[in-house]
Amino acid sequence: MKCPRCHANMANRDYCIRCGYMKNGRVIGEYNPVDKDADLKAYQDHYEEMQWNTKLFKPFFLGCFYFSWNRHLLVGLVSGFIGLALYYLIMLLLVSFPLIDNIPINQFQQGFLFMLSVVAVAMVRTLYATIANTICLYLDRKKILMMKKKYPEEYMKRLLKQKPRSFMQVLMHIMLYLLFFVLFLILVRAF
Repeated sequence: MKCPRCHANMANRDYCIRCGYMKNGRVIGEYNPVDKDADLKAYQDHYEEMQWNTKLFKPFFLGCFYFSWNRHLLVGLVSGFIGLALYYLIMLLLVSFPLIDNIPINQFQQGFLFMLSVVAVAMVRTLYATIANTICLYLDRKKILMMKKKYPEEYMKRLLKQKPRSFMQVLMHIMLYLLFFVLFLILVRAF
């Protein structure tokens, strides 16, 4: 077979040795000027940190509130409830007796239970730190695709006019999280 681009002999190869043309129509080493995450870079002001998962202290210390900081309140509330359930399950696994009953325990046991609770919090927060950026970027990509379908001509203007991060979103999340915490305590007591 002859290369359609430079007319060199391709023989039994899937690409041309001389110019890099491949049978599927692409060229090896061809520069692709279209950046697939250009819209996401415009939407997220700290895209590079999120893409390479650097500066993990933000999702570690904020936990489920990191999602609401990145404009995903519902995901933050759901992950907060899942986090509460994980704390409870980890404590049940680490401690062989129920913590809620009135069992007299000495100071050594209280210190041990406190250390176990700190370990449980650190485990769940480490889980947040490892997956929070990936989840946020995935949700942002979906949001951008929906905006492209809904507003094909002016989606970039709408994308750039999105609400910036605000303390009020996090404060609203904290209030709703406290409500979920009270509901969680009621459910734990019921079962």
